[in-house]
Amino acid sequence: MKYLFFIPLAAFIINLFALSYIAALDWKNKVNRSFILFAASLAAWVLSSILYYKPPDESLIMPSLRFIIASWSLTGFLFLNFACVYAEKRRNLFYYIILGLTIAGIFIIVTTDWMVSSYRLHPWGFNALWGNLYAPIIILIFTIPVLYSLHIIIMKRRQTPDALSRKQQLMIIWAIVVNLVVGFALEYLPKIFPSLLILNHMAPASSCIWSMIIFYAIAKYRFLKPDIFTAAERLFADLQDGVIIINPGGEILELNEAAREIIGYTDSTKGRQFIHPYIKNYRNDESYKDYETTTGPEDSPRIIVLTQSDLFHRNLTIGKTLIIKDITERKAMFRNLSASEEQFRSMVENITDVIYSLTGEGIITYISPVIRHMTGYNSAEIIGKLFTDFIHPEDVPVLMEKFSKFEEYDQAPQEFRLRKKDGSFLQVISSNKIIKIDNEIMGLRGVLTNVDPLRKARDELEKTQRIYSLVVNNITDMVWIFDIARFKITYVSPSVEKIFGWTPEEYLDIEIQDRMDPRSLQDAVELLTDEIENDADREPDRIRKIDFIEIDKYGNRLSTEATIRFLRDKTGKAVELIGVSRDITIRKMLEDELKKSLTILRERNETMVNDLNTARLIQQALLPEEVPVHPRLKISFRYLPLATIGGDYFNFIHLQEGGLGVFLGDVTGHGVPAALFLSLLKSVTNKIWRQFATIPSFFIDQLNSDLQESMPSYYITAIYGLFQEAAKNGTMRFTFANGGHPGPIILRKADETTGIIDGRGPLLGAFDKVQYENQTVLLERGDRIFLYTDGLPETMNEKNEILGFDELPGWIRQISRPDLDETLDSIIYNINIYRGSNPLSDDIVIIGFEIL
Repeated sequence: MKYLFFIPLAAFIINLFALSYIAALDWKNKVNRSFILFAASLAAWVLSSILYYKPPDESLIMPSLRFIIASWSLTGFLFLNFACVYAEKRRNLFYYIILGLTIAGIFIIVTTDWMVSSYRLHPWGFNALWGNLYAPIIILIFTIPVLYSLHIIIMKRRQTPDALSRKQQLMIIWAIVVNLVVGFALEYLPKIFPSLLILNHMAPASSCIWSMIIFYAIAKYRFLKPDIFTAAERLFADLQDGVIIINPGGEILELNEAAREIIGYTDSTKGRQFIHPYIKNYRNDESYKDYETTTGPEDSPRIIVLTQSDLFHRNLTIGKTLIIKDITERKAMFRNLSASEEQFRSMVENITDVIYSLTGEGIITYISPVIRHMTGYNSAEIIGKLFTDFIHPEDVPVLMEKFSKFEEYDQAPQEFRLRKKDGSFLQVISSNKIIKIDNEIMGLRGVLTNVDPLRKARDELEKTQRIYSLVVNNITDMVWIFDIARFKITYVSPSVEKIFGWTPEEYLDIEIQDRMDPRSLQDAVELLTDEIENDADREPDRIRKIDFIEIDKYGNRLSTEATIRFLRDKTGKAVELIGVSRDITIRKMLEDELKKSLTILRERNETMVNDLNTARLIQQALLPEEVPVHPRLKISFRYLPLATIGGDYFNFIHLQEGGLGVFLGDVTGHGVPAALFLSLLKSVTNKIWRQFATIPSFFIDQLNSDLQESMPSYYITAIYGLFQEAAKNGTMRFTFANGGHPGPIILRKADETTGIIDGRGPLLGAFDKVQYENQTVLLERGDRIFLYTDGLPETMNEKNEILGFDELPGWIRQISRPDLDETLDSIIYNINIYRGSNPLSDDIVIIGFEIL
């Protein structure tokens, strides 16, 4: 039965062939390298298992057993390493735990009998007797790593989109499953069926199934690196265009140096790299042919043209080939060329001059489109015709003579009349150059310029110069230019002779310090120095005015006023001053006289103000200082004079017979005359009170007579009223006589009615022998009477609308307050609101009475 050792020997040879083939196929592929390590451990295990069937000397059996088990112990960890590399999974803690357990297991196997305790000889060889830790170590360093590797491959397959990779991964999964099934069968079936004990150590040989399935996957797919890559790497290495090979998921597999440089690819990036971040708007599922896009950073992108095609292997799409061409410089060149062409076209088509070319026979071969604006002809209407067809007949002979002599015609510009489409002519100048090809004269190229606008501009310039000359030579003001660096006036207008007596030439020859007051010169220098030092911080076109004291040709001191601004060079530096000076000597004299007059007027005004203040004090002394006190009346008043001294007068008197008299008058006029008249009015009313205080009609009648005698040219409106208790309990009687004054306003508390009490008579002082009548009204507790001057209802707002006599009662009722003082304050406040910014047109007095 010792021929059974050929089975593991054959398995060893198969594993050796597999790892040798894979190493020769692609040693650089890291997945292949990890498989080679795994296959090498399997080969070592299989080779050592031959000893089971060809045992050595009995003294060497136990060391041989330990060697066999130790060589097998690495297979679980190395297969886990292969799975991690294949699935691109980073080595985690579990990976290093398995590595540690594997090293510890090998140490236990070699140094103790916990893994293998003894052996038993058979006719076909020997078998191992396992120690107490055999099963735990098997599970920890083989079963668990292999099962975890199976999990890694399955998860990788779930995440893989393309069918080719999934087929490859399925083969690896089957390799793991088949190996585990066969291995466990060979391990545990001999324990159930002792006759199969000879197969107990065939597990190493069966592992070739595992390695051969993976070997097939590598040989068939080369781990998704197509065979064409090897040839492509050589073919694309020297191409200037970029070549990129990606898998169906967009992962970059290969790219040549040109592609690396174009897209900025680097191998320093950890992990897989995909094409999407490198090419703007790239999508895997799109087809691209000469597609223009960009790559690189946004601030300095490269413009590329992309063409893409699919890679197939055995009718399966295994990736894509991208060809990219960097066209950034070509684009820039085209843009510059287009810009140059556009600028040239724009220049030719928009310049006011016409560009043309002629053959040697005088036929027009080209003329720029601007000819339409000049003559009304389109270019097509002119090209192909003789140039003489468009020239005034009188100018043709001269031009033809010049045209026949190319050398002369090439030199001198020619002026002639060009025919327009409407039949009229315009004056033009032509400048020409000979066209030569191989030293043979082929024609002329030239430029036509319309000289009509030039002539008009010249005429306008001459006209402007004439006007300027007229202005400069005839104005009384003097224009001058001052050179800052030389500190000298370099130009002065002829009007200098009218002001200073010097001719312009004489004025320019005199040093500035010899014709200017020293103080004025110092002020001018200080101002100029300040302006130059702070020029950068100030308005460049600013204008300054300064007064000078200058000396004329005859030694007279003249006052002048100069308006000055800077003249600047191309860099903006102030190099000159331009000024306009005028003689203000007379104006200064008038200003001095005006100042003296103003001083006199100010003194007189102060005297008048003092007089007015005195008159105001007199008027204030004439008016009541405080309201009178009456047991049945609450009294309050407000006074708003139009001027410092008003024309309104009022007073109160307590009667010995009982009751309270009130007088209110409005004098025509204001100011001092009104104050004097008010003094007379107070004197007269005080005298009349002693006689007629209890009879208002007699009071007004007597006042009218006295005013006509003492002040015949003055008139007043006046009202005199008397408050007395009535016979009826709790009521008051108000009796009044009215001389042209606004009627009293009454507010009834009981029914909240408001109205004006009529009974107005003629003006006082205007007519003699006039009889005035008494008016009487009974007042209940809470009723109010308001006496006022016409300044209140005649108040005007900003729309020039007056408040009005008819609207006044309702207006007062609307703004009334429970307290009489508050009501008067409300009236004054609201009258100011009503007039807004409009000033008062008359004095305002309002007196309020409330029955208690």
